[in-house]
Amino acid sequence: MVYTKHKVVHSFTQLRNTAAYVKDEAKVIDPSNSYLENAFAYIADANKTEQKKMVSGHLLNNLNEATAAFTRTKYIAGLSKGKHLALDEFGKVASFHSDQFEKELARGKSTLAHHLIQSFSPDDDLTPDEVHEIGRQTVMELTGGNHQFVIATHLDKGHLHNHIIFNSTNSLTGNAFRWQKQTKQTFERISDKIASRYGAKIIEKRPGNNHAQYTKWQAQNIFKKKIKRRLDFLIARSNSKEDFFEKATALSLEINDKGKHTKFRLKDRDQQQWTRARTLNKKDTDYYQLDHIAKLVEQNNLDVSVEDVFNEYIDTVQETSQDYTWKLEIEPFQIDSSNEHGLYLNVDFGVDRRGQVFVPGRYLDPLENGNYLFFLKDDDFFELTENRTERPEASFNSQSKTPRYMKGKTLVRQLSSQNGKQPVRKEPVLNTINDYLRALDFYASHGDGTLQSGQAKQIDQKLTESLEEAKSKLFELDQKIVDLKQEMAKDLTNPRIVEGYKRELDAIMESRDLLNTQYEQAVQNLDYYRGIESKFHNDNQEQNKKAAQQRGPSL
Repeated sequence: MVYTKHKVVHSFTQLRNTAAYVKDEAKVIDPSNSYLENAFAYIADANKTEQKKMVSGHLLNNLNEATAAFTRTKYIAGLSKGKHLALDEFGKVASFHSDQFEKELARGKSTLAHHLIQSFSPDDDLTPDEVHEIGRQTVMELTGGNHQFVIATHLDKGHLHNHIIFNSTNSLTGNAFRWQKQTKQTFERISDKIASRYGAKIIEKRPGNNHAQYTKWQAQNIFKKKIKRRLDFLIARSNSKEDFFEKATALSLEINDKGKHTKFRLKDRDQQQWTRARTLNKKDTDYYQLDHIAKLVEQNNLDVSVEDVFNEYIDTVQETSQDYTWKLEIEPFQIDSSNEHGLYLNVDFGVDRRGQVFVPGRYLDPLENGNYLFFLKDDDFFELTENRTERPEASFNSQSKTPRYMKGKTLVRQLSSQNGKQPVRKEPVLNTINDYLRALDFYASHGDGTLQSGQAKQIDQKLTESLEEAKSKLFELDQKIVDLKQEMAKDLTNPRIVEGYKRELDAIMESRDLLNTQYEQAVQNLDYYRGIESKFHNDNQEQNKKAAQQRGPSL
């Protein structure tokens, strides 16, 4: 397991003291066979029992003079940028104001260096050399390899840990490394990625392996989608304004109706700002205003408890989290590394950049042949880490202040291009159909068993429209299959081209079969609900007829 920490070095005194601590021989020399025998089985080899210092550096000639080397780099950077220079009467450089430079640093205006710490669990069974190498690769990727650093692996405690001090000044450009808001997360991601290659267990730094893990960072428009979905769910399951408020509270949806515009906020997400109702529906900005919601729910002829609504919502969220738009097979060569939480997949981005995206295990199903099935949606986002060591001119400062992400639809195209496998698409209309069917089933279970309420009638109409869309999509897929077969017939002599057509045909036919199966099931379900409605209507007519006969002719 890897824990990380970051400290800032602001003064020369602090830098000297930190450097001395990092290189302390009492901490970096393998002390005895006994410690290493207990911690690492490999050390029993007699060739590995010699004392050795686990200290190394980068862009440094002498580790014992690291402080001076860091300072010289800063002086040279200052000279090249014209800082702290005094000019004579002819405009020529007269001297370098080193005293002024020292004073500014002493006042804490500048950051001299960054101190990184990586701690490893004894359960990881890593050697000091491996831990040292993990630290070296981590700082190289974080900085792009253009910053001086000293790294020491300490062995004096019950666990191995790296201390890394890197110069804040870039040796190549003279620019300062800016430790920004998201840099700590970048450091952790790089550390986790590299440590996982050596078999270290990666600590889960977020609450749990669920949907909240990867939505916290998403922008406000992602919150809008969640609020809108939650509101639609509640509107269909409430029968009064008061009932709506009570159920909204149960689903952690906070409502503010004090001002002119109704506002919403998700209490179970890290949402800081309120979302206005008028931003949730561009076609009808008043649709989610509280007054309009009250009119909608009053049309519902149902009575369902808060507990039932809450339980159904949890089931719906779980089903949605397992849903997907694309299914693609991943091959081992596309995997950079893996850990107990998921896979790091190799990707390209930009003109000449390479890196990895992390795919949590909930998106993956392992296959017996060593491959993985990858299930994802177009609007899923995956965290991206760049290989900066392959681009020495790049540094963290050239990156965005926030972490980089790759969208699902971009990732599926690239992975498919890498291995030549055709992704299978699950048509989005299927999700819409399933949502409406679930809503109709809810009304049948909690209402009067009919489609008489205003909301139920709207759902029936929307489901009918979605089924027409699915029917049109089936025709489109059928035509595409015919066209592909005709194209393939023209190139039967070229095995490579034929194989490509076959892969594409297989993917389209699988997508078509999935759509057709659920389309036919949805039609049957809708006919069933309408049958109940028809029977209810006929029974009412019969009862009214009998009642009229019993009353006799009117005077």
